[in-house]
Amino acid sequence: MTQTNNDLVKNWLVLAVSALAGAGIYSLPPVIFRGPFFKDILPIEAIFASSLVVHVDLSVLVWIMAIAGTLWSRFADEKYHMFYKAAFYAAAFGAALIALSPLIGNLNPLKNNYIPVLQNPVFFMGLGIFASGIILQVFLTIFSYRTMITDPLGYGLYIAAVITFIAVICFFIAGLHSPDFDHGNPTEFYEWIFWGGGHILQASYTTLVVVVWFMLLGAGGYKNPLSAKFIYIIFGLNLLSCLPTPLFYLSDNSVSLFSIHMRKFLGLTPLVAGGAILYSILFKKFDASNKPDSSNYSKTFLILSILLFGCGGVLAYLISGVNVTIPAHYHGSIVGTSLAFMGLVYYFMPKVGFKAPAGFMAKSQPYVYGIGQAMHITGLAVMGGYGALRKDAASSQNIDTILGKVLFFTGGSFAIFGGLIFVIVIFRAIRKK
Repeated sequence: MTQTNNDLVKNWLVLAVSALAGAGIYSLPPVIFRGPFFKDILPIEAIFASSLVVHVDLSVLVWIMAIAGTLWSRFADEKYHMFYKAAFYAAAFGAALIALSPLIGNLNPLKNNYIPVLQNPVFFMGLGIFASGIILQVFLTIFSYRTMITDPLGYGLYIAAVITFIAVICFFIAGLHSPDFDHGNPTEFYEWIFWGGGHILQASYTTLVVVVWFMLLGAGGYKNPLSAKFIYIIFGLNLLSCLPTPLFYLSDNSVSLFSIHMRKFLGLTPLVAGGAILYSILFKKFDASNKPDSSNYSKTFLILSILLFGCGGVLAYLISGVNVTIPAHYHGSIVGTSLAFMGLVYYFMPKVGFKAPAGFMAKSQPYVYGIGQAMHITGLAVMGGYGALRKDAASSQNIDTILGKVLFFTGGSFAIFGGLIFVIVIFRAIRKK
């Protein structure tokens, strides 16, 4: 990797960690305000909703796309360095505006799926600028196909870029052909705009996390039990399943078609890859030609990531009604993804010139974050069984389950603390490069 590419990777890495730090701050109200102590002294629903919107956008969209930028930048063509820098600066500036937008007032939060919004100009300006940076990075990555498709994992990253572009097409079509909505309920409009493209972005995220799993497997010194040809095939199938999805908008039933597509196709690649990786670790299939990561953090992050991702998939089958079992499902999958990306950040730090994370805090962080999130989603699933509604803080205060509440609040607290440890460990290592 050239020095130019190295600088780009460092920039995207810092943006990713900064987004996670901001998301951690905004995660406090959604956890705290599900308790009974504040409902009579604060406008908890307004604070809850606004914090939840920015937390979701920073911890999912910005964090994951910044990690994608980190991985894509490794293949940057130096001839277009200024364009790569422009893509990064646009994404960083847009992310900063999203993070600061709740501070200007006039929040009007809308808790639509995938990319929830605040109805104020600073938020929309930030979202648009961030999206323009990511789209430019995607185009540059697609044009770099010659240097990417010769390697199975580079091919996987290329596929993730193409799928992200398909998601952008879906957003564009939805904006051009939105049905007539009740103007008094803008949530319906944004739900429509982000529904199809949001589903396809999950396919991009899934492709990215499988690439990172394979990278962490190699970093841990283990042999990949899947052949290069088979890896090409499973990534290619991901793309093939997404290619026709913009045509779903020709149907009056497009909302259901995107949901069916996600249920039928998105779980196959992580299921095969995760099973093969756990097999390699369980039966100690070491790669004699590959020196393992000396800290051995990669193995810890990898196992916890696959287990939590799998738990999220299992919880999907327990969903019944619009309750907090739904966020229990996607928190499991997203947190499983985040754990893999945290492991990637640990792995990349010394490779781009920063100090390697080390010490008790670095070693304990994946356990604190992973176990805390496991408790958190279990608590959500239990509370969902007792009728706690999704996206509604007040509904959680009157349900009759001590176990669910204890798991939710305790696990949520541990998860927030684990995220804080991650940010501290990484920024401390950046300072000591």
